[in-house]
Amino acid sequence: MTDTLPQLLLRNAERWGDGRVALREKELGIWRETTWAAYLENVRRFALGLIQLGFERGDKLAIVGDNRPEWVVAELAAQALGGASVGLYQDAVASELAFVIDHSDARIVVVEDQEQVDKLLEAGARIPRVKKIVFYDRTRDTRCCPSPRCSDSAMVSRPSASPKSSRAGRPANSRSSATRRGRPESRRARCSRTRT
Repeated sequence: MTDTLPQLLLRNAERWGDGRVALREKELGIWRETTWAAYLENVRRFALGLIQLGFERGDKLAIVGDNRPEWVVAELAAQALGGASVGLYQDAVASELAFVIDHSDARIVVVEDQEQVDKLLEAGARIPRVKKIVFYDRTRDTRCCPSPRCSDSAMVSRPSASPKSSRAGRPANSRSSATRRGRPESRRARCSRTRT
């Protein structure tokens, strides 16, 4: 019997846990390492987030971005749930993204940054099956997408050396000072507050 990639991830996490590095990525000149245990935990969290967004066995998950740990985490999460992933390059124009996403029947799209979200919003009616867009831009408050299709990326845990040091951004249940004062903060207010 042939093992699937999620099965191999589980086996390696059980075998090596926090004792061996699974992934490395250079960020701002510093190599960041992810152990096998943290890698498995990131895939598990992302899979739970996909379930919350309505991802089901047989669904397709489109992923638009550069080659980085978040891509692999999203891909393995989709596979672990019995789905498939469709990879697209971030330099594709909106019409190219729309063509592939529409023909793949993807209902959820994971993207690297705001630029990719903007392309999907431009594609609009050409991708009618897409219900949610999740993006993992590390440099911005990712809750600033103007479309109801966008989802908070708190479920997209950034790979880390251990689950304790994960920097996934603000948790989905955290609130701004405006919300704590009893006034819900609008999406537009959050965006204008975080963009400079």
